Amino acid sequence: MRSLFCYISALMLAVSVCSCEDNSNVGNSLSDTTISVVADSSFTVTGHSVAIPRVKARTIVQLLGEIKADNYGELTSDVVSEMMPVGSFVTDGVTEETIDRMRLVMYVSAGTGFTGDSIVPMQMSVYKLNKQLPNPIYSDFNPADYYNESDLLGTATYTASDMDKSTAEREKHLQSYYDNATYSTKYYELREARVELPVEIGRSIFREFKNNPSTFSSPDEFAKFFPGFYIKNSFGSGRVMNFQSTEIEMFYHRKYKTEFGTDTIVFDSIGCLAVTPEILVNNIINMKVDKKLQQQVADGEALLVAPQGYQVDLKLPIRDIVAKYNLDSGLKVINELRLEIPAETIENDYGIEPPSSVMLIRTSEKDDFFNENQLTDGCRSYVGYYDSTNHNYVFSGLREYVIDVLSSNKDVTDDDENISLIPVDITSESVSSSYSYYYSSASSVLTKVAPAVARPAMARLNLAKAKIRLTYSKKK
Repeated sequence: MRSLFCYISALMLAVSVCSCEDNSNVGNSLSDTTISVVADSSFTVTGHSVAIPRVKARTIVQLLGEIKADNYGELTSDVVSEMMPVGSFVTDGVTEETIDRMRLVMYVSAGTGFTGDSIVPMQMSVYKLNKQLPNPIYSDFNPADYYNESDLLGTATYTASDMDKSTAEREKHLQSYYDNATYSTKYYELREARVELPVEIGRSIFREFKNNPSTFSSPDEFAKFFPGFYIKNSFGSGRVMNFQSTEIEMFYHRKYKTEFGTDTIVFDSIGCLAVTPEILVNNIINMKVDKKLQQQVADGEALLVAPQGYQVDLKLPIRDIVAKYNLDSGLKVINELRLEIPAETIENDYGIEPPSSVMLIRTSEKDDFFNENQLTDGCRSYVGYYDSTNHNYVFSGLREYVIDVLSSNKDVTDDDENISLIPVDITSESVSSSYSYYYSSASSVLTKVAPAVARPAMARLNLAKAKIRLTYSKKK
């Protein structure tokens, strides 16, 4: 009897937590009596690939380069970006004339921040934008009217394998991220690609800071003065880099008197501008999916391809699920609705893997989701992560979706069943909580969901073997 009591208590606790409203139809309690658990996995999932013509990429990751991969396609990507003032200028003893150098520095994760050949030489060219970028901005943006080829600021030839590797730089640029698979904070090293810029850029920014400090009050105000850069892959093919961050470094010297009254010259530097989440950053993507993949889609296969390739539109059997649930009368509680979708790696010559993150959302709501910079809520939208061990995507929290449909007290519509599965880039922050002097914990807080542009990715979904299982408890 004790074990039955524990089971019922645990069940009532589990079903009492819900991010969507429950009503009497879905049940909010079960009395201390005999219950049975019903599990039904007879439902089927269907779907097809849908081309993604363009994306609104709300991300600071800058994809730069060009690849042509068998069984993937041809991908080229350039970047346009505003810049955000991030450092306080030192004005004591500094003048326009004491600003010595300016350079653009783009940081990439060591060893993993690229797709393709690590040793092929490639060149980036940096141009100054001559007017503010439009907002909103999309991946099919044409920069032709926003820069002039005569405004070339600098170039740099680089490979993924010869970026700066000095111990000092590695220690300086150690970054962290929260790993959703292991629920832990991990660290990675950054490498640099550097482009020397005209010193006049720094002097003009310094002059503006001295004369018109209000220019630096907001990203929009600063963009009116300094619209930003166009960074173009101007030479080479065989690699795309996904740069994690970018900044402008200013090098200067200043003279000051020591405590002994002698003049001393100090040389220093500051990161004065950077790419941040508050500003407009856009990857200009041209993606031509391999003809073999196009034919597979035409033949009915469900493929995910990123960036700007294919999403998969699913038809979830919500009508059948609700009908099955409503067949039982009396008090009942939905325990779980779980969706598992097998995902196969598509053989290719560049090691392109399945998207690490995907999002489930009503097809009718996906455009508003991205345009309004929303976050998934675990009720009407969900994030799933690729399980490289079991080779699938799992969504175990769809219970809330069905409860949301039932709570509406309306008939299930096509809108409830038509769901898009979209490759996305996820940004999470690790947040630590201290409970006492001895105990603390870390958790991941979702801060951004954007269409996937961070790196090439693709997968073949085996919808014939997809499993969707409804589990609910009922009073006998």
